[in-house]
Amino acid sequence: MKHPISVSTKPAAGHFYIGEIVFHGEAHQGEHAPIVDRSLFDAVQARLADGIVRRRVARSRSPSLLAGKIVDDAGCAMSPSHTTKKGVRYRYYVSQALLQGRRDEAGSVARVSAPDLEALVLAAVRSHAAKDAGLDDREVIERHVERVTVTGGKVGIALRRPGTASSSENDPSADPPPPIDVSFQPSGPMRKGLAHAPDASASISPRERELLLRAIGRARNWVDSVEAGRTTFDAIAATEGLVERHVRRLAPLA
Repeated sequence: MKHPISVSTKPAAGHFYIGEIVFHGEAHQGEHAPIVDRSLFDAVQARLADGIVRRRVARSRSPSLLAGKIVDDAGCAMSPSHTTKKGVRYRYYVSQALLQGRRDEAGSVARVSAPDLEALVLAAVRSHAAKDAGLDDREVIERHVERVTVTGGKVGIALRRPGTASSSENDPSADPPPPIDVSFQPSGPMRKGLAHAPDASASISPRERELLLRAIGRARNWVDSVEAGRTTFDAIAATEGLVERHVRRLAPLA
C-alpha cells in the first residue's frame, strides 16, 4: 500500500497532473505517471491563489455588495455600473447581455437599482442569520449568500452551506439552507440607485440638503423598525399615508 504524501486537509485541485490522487481530503501518490513536474504545479497554484486574493480585495473595496453573486433570470451575470447626474453618482446592476448588445438574451430584468436590491437582500438575509447581527453588511453577504437571481416578480436568494465548527469555511458535506424568495417589483429600466457618496466636484443647495437629510433620517427609522421586527413596509406605508413602493424606494437612503 502506498503511503500518503503531501498530506493536506484541503489539497489544491489538479493533483492528478503531478501523479497524485485525492481521497477523503488527502493527497496520495498514485499509480500513474505525472504530467507536469511539482515545481510548475506549485507555481501555477500560487498564481491562482494570488488571483483569488486580488479579486477578493477588489470586491472588498467596491460599494456593490452583490458583485460576483447576482444573475438575471436568463442566467446572465449582472455587473455593477454607475452614472453621474448633476454631481450625484447613481449605482445599478446591469445584465452582461445588455452591456454586450445582446438585449434579446438578457433576462426579464436587465437593469436594477443597486441600493434598492441590496437593501432587500440584506433585510432578508439578516432575518435568516440573526446570530450574525454583529457583522457588517459585506460580511453578512459574503458569509451567507451564494447567488442572487433577479426576476420581474421576485428575488431568489440561494444561501451558502453553513461553516464548519472550527473555521469560517463552508462545510461541503453540509446541506445548503432552503433558498429565500422575496417579492420584488423593479421600477422602470432607466431607474438607478443612489451611490454611497456624491461627486465631490458638485454641491447641492441648502434646501435640497435639508430635504435629503430628513429623508435619510426617516428611512433610517423605517429600516431599524423593519429589521427589529416591529413593523413592515406595508404597515409603514399605511401609517405614513404613502404607497409601499415609495417607502421601499426611500429605504435605501438609510
